[in-house]
Amino acid sequence: MGPEPVFPASTQIAKRGRPSLGSSHSLSVVHSNGHSLDSSINSESSPEKSPKKGKPISEKKQQKINAQREELASTFEKARKFGVDISKYENALKVLSSEEIAKLKDEIKFARDAYNEKVKEERKQKIKQRYEYNKKREDLEVDDLKPLPEYSPVPLPSWMTDDDFGDFLSILQFFNTFAELLPLKEVRGKSKVYLSDIINAIRCNDPQKSAYADMMKVLLTVRTDIGDEEDGDEADVTSREEIQLMNIQQCDPSHPRYGQEIKEITEMHEEIRKIHGMSVRHLPVDWMTLTEAIRLILLTSGYYTGVSTHRHRIFGRGYYKGFEDAGFVFRHKYPETMERLKTMSVFDLEPKERLELMKVAIDQLLSFAKFRALHEEKMTDLFERKRELRRLKNWDEQQEKEAKEARLIREHESEEAAKEGRKPDLLEVSKEMSKFKTQMRNYRESARSGKEDFEEKLMGEVAFKELEMEEICTARELQRQKVKQIEKEQLEVIYELSAVSGLYHLGRDRAYRNYFACYTLPGILVENPIEFDYIGECIEKTPFSDWSAYNSLDEARNAVMACTGDMETCMVHGKRKNERTRWMHIESREIFEQIVKSLNKRGIRELALFEEMTYYKPWIEDVLEKVEKKIERNDWPTIFMADGQEDPNELTNIDFHVEMRDLLLDLEDKLQQGLIGFLDSSIDRQEWRRLLNETGDITSLIKGDIVVKAKEEEEIIYSHNELGRLNPVQKLAIAFLQLVQTIQTRFFRPPFVQPSREDSSVNRLTNTFVRWQKSLLQCDSICAIALFLGTLEPAIMWDKSRLQGKCRLCRKKGAAESLVLCTNCDKCFHLECVHLDAPAPTDWSCSECNAEKRKKVAIEKRKATRAAALAEQMSKMEDESEGDENSMQTSDKNRKSAGAERITTNGHSKESTEMIQTSSGRSVKKVVYKEMSGGLSPQLAKPLRTSKRNSLPARAKPKYDEDFDYSESDSANETPTRMSTRRKRKASEEPIIPSYGRAAIAETYKEKMAQLEKLIHDVRREEFSWPFLEAVDTKEIP
Repeated sequence: MGPEPVFPASTQIAKRGRPSLGSSHSLSVVHSNGHSLDSSINSESSPEKSPKKGKPISEKKQQKINAQREELASTFEKARKFGVDISKYENALKVLSSEEIAKLKDEIKFARDAYNEKVKEERKQKIKQRYEYNKKREDLEVDDLKPLPEYSPVPLPSWMTDDDFGDFLSILQFFNTFAELLPLKEVRGKSKVYLSDIINAIRCNDPQKSAYADMMKVLLTVRTDIGDEEDGDEADVTSREEIQLMNIQQCDPSHPRYGQEIKEITEMHEEIRKIHGMSVRHLPVDWMTLTEAIRLILLTSGYYTGVSTHRHRIFGRGYYKGFEDAGFVFRHKYPETMERLKTMSVFDLEPKERLELMKVAIDQLLSFAKFRALHEEKMTDLFERKRELRRLKNWDEQQEKEAKEARLIREHESEEAAKEGRKPDLLEVSKEMSKFKTQMRNYRESARSGKEDFEEKLMGEVAFKELEMEEICTARELQRQKVKQIEKEQLEVIYELSAVSGLYHLGRDRAYRNYFACYTLPGILVENPIEFDYIGECIEKTPFSDWSAYNSLDEARNAVMACTGDMETCMVHGKRKNERTRWMHIESREIFEQIVKSLNKRGIRELALFEEMTYYKPWIEDVLEKVEKKIERNDWPTIFMADGQEDPNELTNIDFHVEMRDLLLDLEDKLQQGLIGFLDSSIDRQEWRRLLNETGDITSLIKGDIVVKAKEEEEIIYSHNELGRLNPVQKLAIAFLQLVQTIQTRFFRPPFVQPSREDSSVNRLTNTFVRWQKSLLQCDSICAIALFLGTLEPAIMWDKSRLQGKCRLCRKKGAAESLVLCTNCDKCFHLECVHLDAPAPTDWSCSECNAEKRKKVAIEKRKATRAAALAEQMSKMEDESEGDENSMQTSDKNRKSAGAERITTNGHSKESTEMIQTSSGRSVKKVVYKEMSGGLSPQLAKPLRTSKRNSLPARAKPKYDEDFDYSESDSANETPTRMSTRRKRKASEEPIIPSYGRAAIAETYKEKMAQLEKLIHDVRREEFSWPFLEAVDTKEIP
């Protein structure tokens, strides 16, 4: 081939030239808009029907090609987008055929499908990567951990260990969480417990300075109340019915391992109740009796209360078993402490032992249904309020969405109306929404009427589509304000419920450190895990996406507290975790913000911690603000007693022997001054008190044996020869027993006494008092004796003591020396009021008791007189009876005539004029009435016939009724004709209706009045019409 010909630029031949297919960028075509097309023709020609080289293209054909290229421009663009090679189509100097265009489109479709598939796959991979990235995982598997800020250690004193501080916090949490169930105000005088109170209670050995006794009394008091509600006393494990039920229901006494021990504990509980007259849980608690009360509670912990409470223990107390009781476990775990409690005081124990005892009491309370229910109630309330808050936020978001849609509709309608040059159409508003609009206007104008109704509708479902644009904005603004108000109120309640627990657990971070918010300290505490906290072993090394800021990867892992995969060097799982300070705290709000930003939300633990910290952020910031102020004032160490305070665990200055002697001297003085009990007359009181005060040994003054005061006979406990071998505690118990036995029986209360069967006004000693005396002499410690003193005092009637009495005459109190006590009624009187001289006599009776005595003597005297008279009369009747038997052989006529002779005109017998003497010495007549029927007159009354079967004849019946007293009668001087018939009245007989000797019914008023006067006159002569039959002394009947 020769050289390529050169044509002038203006010739048409140059324009007809066809560019080479191998060069797609060297062709420039003249488009329809007039732009020129420059072409450089390659030496190679097109393989598809391309014209021969050098052959020019006609202008018409070029225009077709250009037109086709414009039509296919979008197709070519799609082809380039999907990576299709279009050079053979785009550079062709011909008009493409339909087959070629279809082929191009098929290639584009195929490429597009492949591209879409690739994009879809890439999208799936991205979604998968994003899911994997955001997937909740172990915090130490996250590859983008950020370093957490450094925390300051809690300033603990040198004498306080980390374990002790943790126990103190748990006790503080209990007292704050269940404060409403604990009698803190009644016992301690204040309802709040602080950390310093608990530290001082556990560490201090001095009962006068320590709050241990008070706090234990709080716990034991509520244990008594709840025990009465849920447990009760012991069951009879020897009963046949109880044994059958125990075996059927698999109760504690039927347990194969602990059953026998449970039975022994139950019997011991019963024995203690019979000794003191009360259950173990009711024993008095103070700083002297606390030790023995705790010991007995531990000894009887787990006792069996019967089948009736078995079901409650299963369902109400979480399947509680007696051998799982905290006291039962403590008794087996610390037997040496149980032995020390026998002879020592709880204040002589180590602080760790006192701490364990308090934890046992707390664990026992937490097993009761009342405490479990309260905790569940608070947790449920907290959960429900959080859920309500989430619902409120979701509702607010839904209302915002509906309001936005309504605003867009109003805007569209306004635009359409503006285009058409008209006003927007009026909205169709329902009656409810019309009322809502009116109420909203009134609400904005601060109208009080209908406020609550409007707020209720506002926080309901508002139909925003029926409101105008301005009304929509107003309604939403009011809703936001109300939501904000409710949210604030709910958060305050949630914070309060969280703060009331005293120690709220916020969560854990990547290194298993616990975060606690404590409102009572106040402070945000951070606890590092200790050796006994199982957190697992090292896993794979924590991955790192970028550690360029560190010298090495291990250094980066240690900086962010990640796992190194080596137990020797790992700060999380390895031995180095024990090098960290266990208790730390967050100092300021600035550090708190750094923590929130550094937490990785991809980790499981830190996500939960982040959510809690965000949720409680206002509360935490309030706590940290207080911490900052305390740190500024240098008061922060004072909370933990780390400001140079000495260890409260100092030796106590209390001598329990001396204290017990003082209590016994006090008791003796109260008994003596109150005239309740006196030492034996053979014992010099002043010498007795001197020996007790100096040595506590009064055995030298005892002449005989030590006996127990019983109901019938006395039992010897120690002989006189054994007294010298007793220890100081036993000698002190003997002095106490000697005092108790001086108390008069009438001053005792149940259960030491009970009314006598013969005379209810007289008390007799019970078996409980006998057991109490025997057990007193078996005491091994002063605290045990103090417990017996505590159970004795409620059994004494101190209100009858002279020290507690008021004068019954002037109603005023006075000194014990100026009062005298009546030995019968135990009433007090001033010596001046009863005209006595000092000293007050020990055997003196008041005027009322003397009058009562005289009355009783008079009654006995009258009864004796009547008995003597009755005996005399009975002897006479026997003599007359013998005479009647002899006269029975006479005729009926003689008996009638003899009987007629004994009958007077008024119906009186001759015996009715018999004279007898009364107790006062006066002679009176006694009238004996014949038995009469109610409808017969005395003249018609017939004497009753006697029978041989009767031991006494009719006339020989007793003339004296034991229920009545008789005295002289004014009718003794009256003539026989004026005396009416009398009859002895008995309770079992029918009342006698007197006859008047004339017609029963009068026809005139005058006759009726005469009958009435006679009736009254006759009634006055009856025995039962007079209140007294004998003269009465006013002194006898006060």
